[in-house]
Amino acid sequence: MQKYSNETCCVLGERITKTGRITYTTVKERVEQLKKPISEFFVITNIESIRDDTVIKAISSGPNKFDMIIVDEIHRCNNKQSQQGANLLKLHALYKVGLSGTLLVNKPLDLYLPLVFTENDHSTLTNFKNQYC
Repeated sequence: MQKYSNETCCVLGERITKTGRITYTTVKERVEQLKKPISEFFVITNIESIRDDTVIKAISSGPNKFDMIIVDEIHRCNNKQSQQGANLLKLHALYKVGLSGTLLVNKPLDLYLPLVFTENDHSTLTNFKNQYC
């Protein structure tokens, strides 16, 4: 991020060892990091982190307020019943962006969760199925 911008970023759980190698901490340590104020402009985490309810709670109710949430590879979140999909819908921000090179992987139903997350569809799953599937 710093390479392409004047802004700084915080990669949740990133640690640099004494030898200069980058390692990543546990989800529990990432939650503790989210519970403290983060001064960097950008905060980056992996999509797998949102499978954990404590991460979602720390993002939603911690001292850091996020105006924008960008989810890369959003096509991986295509099931509302999965932990990752359900938690994705719990994230709130003024702006939500979903990124994907291949949004439609298998069937039109895969579009439902990304469209609901980005607030581009407000129908129920049943109505979405009836309309597009």
